[in-house]
Amino acid sequence: MSFIEVKGLVKKYKTGDVEVAAVDDVSFEIEKGEIVVIVGASGAGKTTTIRSIMGFIKPDKGSVQVNGLDAWNDAVEIKKNIGYVPGEIAFPSFKTGMDFLKKQATYLELSDLSYMYELLDLFKLDATANLARMSKGMKQKTALVAALMGDHDILILDEPTTGLHIADVHKLIDILNRLVDAGNTVVVIEHNLDVIKCADYIIDMGPEGGAGGGTVVARGTPEEVAKIPESYTGRYLAPILERDKARNDKNKA
Repeated sequence: MSFIEVKGLVKKYKTGDVEVAAVDDVSFEIEKGEIVVIVGASGAGKTTTIRSIMGFIKPDKGSVQVNGLDAWNDAVEIKKNIGYVPGEIAFPSFKTGMDFLKKQATYLELSDLSYMYELLDLFKLDATANLARMSKGMKQKTALVAALMGDHDILILDEPTTGLHIADVHKLIDILNRLVDAGNTVVVIEHNLDVIKCADYIIDMGPEGGAGGGTVVARGTPEEVAKIPESYTGRYLAPILERDKARNDKNKA
């Protein structure tokens, strides 16, 4: 059994009198200790899929299992082992980033905050700043620190590079690589090609929901997806991988 198993996942929503399939018969497996990137156009069902994994959404059909547990029926237990950054970040009732982070530390029962401060220093983030005055990038980094500072088996990130400077993107990639090296599992929804090309495995979902979306059109390593004509991401990934290979070959020569 794989660490995360999604089988025949179907979720439909009604818009007026029209029923739209956000996710339509999606199946895939994720092994422990991998960086898996889910790609696809807006409305392709990516967020619905990861929210189903976390037990926030009950599927109409199909099943989701995380480490042998049912994602819907055992959601409380599963969430204890997941660090999560949602696509839309909100900090209700918190004045500063530090207020939010210390509340998170209490929830996680962390007595040692040294790693939290290490992450703040790494991202050059002043968490004492008023959240209402923080830029989008600063809020994003605050949410990332909150998700990263716990000892989670799984990290699920919904477009984590939104608002980040390229230097911070690469710092995040380094952290994710260290996590999987330690046996953690990382699932990321992302459009940033620097993140996508670092994946162990890519799941490419179809175009806009309701117009052929909500399905898996390609899957595999970055190199494999780059060769699949149906993958829109693969078209952009292919020349980047070729360039990187050419540079590596040149450096070895």
